[in-house]
Amino acid sequence: MKKVFKYLLVSFPLAALLLMGCNKSNYEDGGITNRKFNGHTVAYLESKPVNNKALLEIINLAGFKNALETENLTFFAPSAPCIERTIRELNDLLFSTGRDTVIKLSQIKPEVWRWALGNYIFKEKRSLVDYPQVDLTNKIVFPGQTFESYTGRFMNIGVEYGNASGIQYAGYRNLVLSYPVSQTDLGGFWLNGRVASSDIETNNGFVHVIAEYETTLNQFYVEPHYFGFNLVDFVNMALDYGIGNP
Repeated sequence: MKKVFKYLLVSFPLAALLLMGCNKSNYEDGGITNRKFNGHTVAYLESKPVNNKALLEIINLAGFKNALETENLTFFAPSAPCIERTIRELNDLLFSTGRDTVIKLSQIKPEVWRWALGNYIFKEKRSLVDYPQVDLTNKIVFPGQTFESYTGRFMNIGVEYGNASGIQYAGYRNLVLSYPVSQTDLGGFWLNGRVASSDIETNNGFVHVIAEYETTLNQFYVEPHYFGFNLVDFVNMALDYGIGNP
């Protein structure tokens, strides 16, 4: 399934809603938070309604609310800017081909949201210390570990170790969730989601917040993170399932 599309700079009403969640503390690299929240995972997200308004709506549309309230899960929560950016790219294509753009998240079919959000949800509770080391520049030596997502996709999770005082791997640790583009070659090309703040413990899981940008350990911004990891697949799926009326 291949489609060719170009990107146009287009503004649309949904951006205003999503950008309300662009609080820097929610997506800039902040390391380990070590905080305990007395409530389930959805209640934690609801306690930050401005940051998580769009994400909470997607959780409902994707049919994940009950699971995130009752099951022991690890959730890598995408930030509002990641969601906004992805919808903007979809709207660029719709606009360029003369079609109506998305102004409500509910216009995108639940199957698409479930695929995209499912890449961030994993069974069992796991914190940063429960994952092995990964070196994205040397995956043969430090490959991280493959985990099956809640919806059955094989993902890689690992902890990057930065350097300190010239000593390799002696510095800052950063949790990374990676999307192997090929499910038959899990060691091939990955799309990565680095975690901005990790180890937010709820009564039924851990929440790790995905940063707005893929970054190296020295905070150098490399490229943006797209909701679902694979922008082309998200756009193609949205188009294949059809965009509903506002």
